[in-house]
Amino acid sequence: MESFTTSTSGSKYSEAKLLPLSGLVDADEVYKVYYDVFRGYRRLYDQGGAEHLHRNINYADIACRRHDDGSVSGVLLDLDVSSSSSSAQRTSAPNVFKAIDLLCADPPKPLYRHDLESLFYVMVWHIHRYQDGKLVDDPPFEDWARGTLMLHPRASAASFS
Repeated sequence: MESFTTSTSGSKYSEAKLLPLSGLVDADEVYKVYYDVFRGYRRLYDQGGAEHLHRNINYADIACRRHDDGSVSGVLLDLDVSSSSSSAQRTSAPNVFKAIDLLCADPPKPLYRHDLESLFYVMVWHIHRYQDGKLVDDPPFEDWARGTLMLHPRASAASFS
């Protein structure tokens, strides 16, 4: 079952005995974590609509919980600073995984689909970092993740192939 948590102080991970995604390399477990996060975020949105937009999803906001039976579940962090926070604070924070529509000079109002796009970018970046359970020596998209390569709002899907 997917889960969500909030963090207001200290390490995001230690408060709820969570593991960062960097320790997750098994393909089935990675699938399960992202499935839980996408499904759980949809359920949360269905219950509260725009009130529950995250608006700044990045790699550090997704974690996993390992259960006693060895299974994992996905966790989306920092929902305590979602749409209830200042819109300007959440949408102007630097985030290389931000939805392309939100990168323009006059961005539209953040929508659910923008959070999904950010989740998708985080997932793409993560899964390209590992092969056969090991970190790739020179993984693709590193410049993008460091913020030294920013995609132009008119970037094509070919940029990701």
